[in-house]
Amino acid sequence: MLRSDSRLGRIIQALAAEPRPRPEAWDTAPRLIEALAGEPTQRRASQPRAHRRWLPPLTATLAVTTAAVISVLTWNSQTISLARSINVGSALVLAFDPAETSAAGSTFAAGASDGTVWLWDAATGRPTGRPLTGLTGSVTSIAFSPDGRILVATGGSDHTARLWDVTTGRPIGRPLPGSITRLAFSPQDRTLATGNMDGTVRIWDLDERSSPKRRATLKPAPLTEPTPVRSPVTGVTFSPDGRILATSTTDGTVRLWDVATRRPLGPPLGGAITGVTFSPDGRTLATSTTDGTVRLWDVATRRPLGPPLGGAITGVTFSPDGRTLAAGIRNGSVRLWHLNHRATPRRHAVLGPGSSPVTSVAFSPDGRTLAAGDTAGTVRLWSFP
Repeated sequence: MLRSDSRLGRIIQALAAEPRPRPEAWDTAPRLIEALAGEPTQRRASQPRAHRRWLPPLTATLAVTTAAVISVLTWNSQTISLARSINVGSALVLAFDPAETSAAGSTFAAGASDGTVWLWDAATGRPTGRPLTGLTGSVTSIAFSPDGRILVATGGSDHTARLWDVTTGRPIGRPLPGSITRLAFSPQDRTLATGNMDGTVRIWDLDERSSPKRRATLKPAPLTEPTPVRSPVTGVTFSPDGRILATSTTDGTVRLWDVATRRPLGPPLGGAITGVTFSPDGRTLATSTTDGTVRLWDVATRRPLGPPLGGAITGVTFSPDGRTLAAGIRNGSVRLWHLNHRATPRRHAVLGPGSSPVTSVAFSPDGRTLAAGDTAGTVRLWSFP
């Protein structure tokens, strides 16, 4: 417990009492880190004051690792703590099993650069079995079926998608063809969408696991005529009710599709978009962009909600209750925004930073664990109350 009359206690009290960021508050933050880490800190002279990041008021005990990274943080009356860090070799993409709703049994999958997929127990930090193999190179996309019984991943030189039985760890049927870049399961059934290098999206029926049936192929119209060139798919996601499919492509656009009619819902959304994800209520769409920012869109009106958020962002995810947006950052940290008001998200908190760029972020189904994987192969698991 920190004494309020100690030097560190006084610094923390000063930060906690700060109602809003001030330029001179930057001068206090390094002294706090210095006191915690036991070594002096240096500010970057080249960084203008207006662009320095402010850490929100801290109102509880803070702890640091040997690398002087804050690992316990009270933010918005919630204590967020670094539960554990796991070295998984590489963690290019992450996904939690949606069928497991208790923190004691949450399992996540980590796709690696060597083409393997490992299943990990988030509570123990240990693998649940042997790796799932079959891909020929880096895993680029990964997804669980809604019942958690099937895992599908794509990557490698042949860009196929492979399916595994999660219980046995054995492959299911033959690989799905199509120069696949991204994939996603519908939350409502065993419908799988696979985005391809040619810009098309194929819809698969996996009711018969060993012999998936292709139901449809969505073909976006070229943005300019008469060129036949199509842009590779960079993101695929279903709305929570499974009625809308959102796809992003390398031309920087997002298209919304009616899954039942297989037709686009209006013209594409623009903005140098590289990835896309729906909020849990389906009302909001989050898009990441080439400039490292995130923009929120109203799905009904197809209009942006407020200005872009953040910078140097590599990936985003919503918490299951839809109240928090988490974003991985190139400096290894994770930023959080409160979404009580969609058009004006609350000032972010920062978890980290880590030592390597974050490649993937994912919440557990119960919202109590946030996983962040980085290029060094470390997965940090942050615990929410």
